[in-house]
Amino acid sequence: MIIKSNRIDGRWFSLLLILSIFFVDAVFRVRSYDDKSLDAQVVLKLLVYFLIFVSGLLLRKSNGSNFQYYYNKYLLALIMVFALSAFWSPNSAYTLVASFSLLAYFIFITSYASSFGTTLLLKNISIALLAFMIVSFIFYLFIPSVGRISYWEFDVYVKGGRMSGIAGSANNLGRISCLGVMLSTYLLMNSSSKLYRLLFFLSVVSLLLCMNRSSMLMAVVGVCMITYSRRYEQIYALFISLGVIGLCLLLIFLDDFLFLISRSGNIEEILTFTGRTHIWSVVVDLFYNNPVLGYGYGSSMFILPKFESAIGFTASHAHNMVLQILLYMGIVGFGLLLISFLVFFVSKHRKTKFQLSLIAYVLYNGLLESGAFNGLVNITTIALFVAYNARSERECV
Repeated sequence: MIIKSNRIDGRWFSLLLILSIFFVDAVFRVRSYDDKSLDAQVVLKLLVYFLIFVSGLLLRKSNGSNFQYYYNKYLLALIMVFALSAFWSPNSAYTLVASFSLLAYFIFITSYASSFGTTLLLKNISIALLAFMIVSFIFYLFIPSVGRISYWEFDVYVKGGRMSGIAGSANNLGRISCLGVMLSTYLLMNSSSKLYRLLFFLSVVSLLLCMNRSSMLMAVVGVCMITYSRRYEQIYALFISLGVIGLCLLLIFLDDFLFLISRSGNIEEILTFTGRTHIWSVVVDLFYNNPVLGYGYGSSMFILPKFESAIGFTASHAHNMVLQILLYMGIVGFGLLLISFLVFFVSKHRKTKFQLSLIAYVLYNGLLESGAFNGLVNITTIALFVAYNARSERECV
């Protein structure tokens, strides 16, 4: 049951939701790799975390909202274990701040969804993503030092041409753009709003400019999941058939295909998933050394750089969600996350196609990236929280 707040309060909570989603991955400056100092942007994000945490608690108290579903409680338990790992993490302060960011968004999103419903939740998130896209294009066109890809390799700052906007990296912008495509597609199915059309258009253009291939694929898969209907079974069958034919051709001309899709022209880039297999090897060894409780939440950014020579480049996270959790919290943390997902899928609550597409988005991004749990809250974390709480009585799978 959704309990409504008064109109004024609802507007303020909605504005806070829009701002919090906008700032979750926003980066407005370029810092050196080892610069962990406190600046205006860090202070702003800490302020956002605090505001939404307090607001979430106020919503829960005033409207009687709760966590709604049992699987949310396992996710909350995982976040609390993250916070407890500050006792043995290499940087307790960062662990506490990162864990608090997760807790703040979790409390706020669950409370907002319970109080105001899914429709308003998704509408305001779409406004936040649209604002993020517009500002990203402004930075891409007029402030390329921030709006275009750059990275650190062996303490050397390297500039590139791919769009990163205010997302901090081209890959991160790809994930945000992918979510924008999926969300706008879902909303356009029930409304022809120009806002949703503009979000869809800018998200697609952003996907092309950031050249994030994995996010492009996920966008296609997500749109298919959201728009799937038995009326179009023949069309889907045609695409599947073409996919099978393409796979057969791929096996025959594998070397040529790998060379074609690699950005550098080096086949090893594809075979190692752009060097990720080197990171995974190091992370697995670290996990075996501390398999039960791991090294603490957020520890990868302080541990992995020490293995730069073994990996071949500077890495700050595991580039795989499962390995990231195992590195952070060992078997205990992974067990809580696994139980949460299992309870979600076996629970009696019927899931919408959009919920399932968001879960697919989270799991897919967790294959080659650290996904929802990579230190501070990120857009994939938001997608997970929304997937656990966004329901529509009109459309159930």
